Amino acid sequence: MLSRPTYPSMSNGLEIKKLILQGFNSFRQLKHVHAHILRLGLCHDNYLLNMILRYSFDFSDKNYTRLVFHQIKQPNIFLWNTMIRGLLGIKIHTLVVKAGFDYDVFVKTSLVWLYAKCGFLEDAHKVFGDIPEKNVVSWTAIISGYIGVGKSREAIDMFRRLLETNVVPDSFTVVRVLSACTQLGDINCGEWIHKWIMEMGMARNVFVATSLVDMYAKCGNMEKARGVFDGMPEKDIVTWGARIQG
Repeated sequence: MLSRPTYPSMSNGLEIKKLILQGFNSFRQLKHVHAHILRLGLCHDNYLLNMILRYSFDFSDKNYTRLVFHQIKQPNIFLWNTMIRGLLGIKIHTLVVKAGFDYDVFVKTSLVWLYAKCGFLEDAHKVFGDIPEKNVVSWTAIISGYIGVGKSREAIDMFRRLLETNVVPDSFTVVRVLSACTQLGDINCGEWIHKWIMEMGMARNVFVATSLVDMYAKCGNMEKARGVFDGMPEKDIVTWGARIQG
């Protein structure tokens, strides 16, 4: 006889929110949590329901997603956006496969951007993993996706994986990953990336240097922020703004 899966205690909304933020290992677990939301009378909590919708799209079950949505008595604009974006992403992805473009790196990268922008990181990561020869835009798309949903540590981990490949990050990729360090307040990681920037000869790039100034200033190391700022051969209004705000 198969044993029933066990899940953490979910006696109130706060515990459910914590569990949802950790993500789901299976579609069965998602349905289990959704059932608890209904039993606890949290069927009017649009935040919880929006998360359930987003994860149900990740598991590619449109029927269950529609069921969840139709049970909501007064869906707000965020719930409508999740439904529209999710269904749009699935429709576009289906058309891409039917048209035979599912192995095209540029088309697949566009799908990564689409899913990431809509907040569907699981789908974005699946498409990203299916790209046989990832280019710098593909890597930047998935890194930006993680940053967009507040998963800055995962974004930095993806950047580390990128450096293990033959793909060379461009200035936009570096600016994005420096913003992840800033969000985390992780100056050690920022210093590691700064060292890599110096080795790659990217320190003279005004966008990269400005991001370094911003990162050091917001992480509380004004001496290093000033050092990067003073060493810049070219400064724009954004650079001065980062220096002044720091």
